[in-house]
Amino acid sequence: MVRRGIVSNGAFNMDTIQEQVTERNAEESPDEIARQIDELKEKLQKMDLEAEPEVKKVEYPIANVAIRIDRNMDVLRQYVTPPELQILVAMHQKGAGGMPVLSLKLMKEVRESIKKSAENEPSDLRKQFLVNKAASIPDKFPLDPRVLRNWLAVRYGGKRVNELYPGAEPLMPTTFRRALSLGSETKFAEARLFDMQAFGGGE
Repeated sequence: MVRRGIVSNGAFNMDTIQEQVTERNAEESPDEIARQIDELKEKLQKMDLEAEPEVKKVEYPIANVAIRIDRNMDVLRQYVTPPELQILVAMHQKGAGGMPVLSLKLMKEVRESIKKSAENEPSDLRKQFLVNKAASIPDKFPLDPRVLRNWLAVRYGGKRVNELYPGAEPLMPTTFRRALSLGSETKFAEARLFDMQAFGGGE
């Protein structure tokens, strides 16, 4: 356990470390004292890492999604994750008069479609372009949920996103089926048509 006084507000108090090691080793050389300080700092850093393990990344599937904003406007969102889909459904279901998702195509389906187009392409240059494009499309994004939450907060508004995904380790849907279900149950204030939030802007 880290002793009180060595760590202050989650950060190392190097003045305290220096004092404790110096008092204990008043007769030793400056180089030896410096070495012991480095050893102690290394131990504390190791304890800190063990006490707060890094959150593992989650493999989020991604898709292209057509969303109905209202009866006069539809938009296409690319590379959407399940947590983002939950937010989009919650934001726009009122304006759409129901489920706002018009279509959802997984990126692996998009990739296969491009590959098929490449097979039927007579131009070698165009064929190679399509093959390369298909190869560059991922199925999933490996993300730390906290990083994804921060990105969504910037895009859709911090208050809205933080209320939806609170805590040090936010729980988010990892499938589109679950995201659609949660989104239809989530109640947000109506998204204003010309508000930047309605199109993925900030607060």
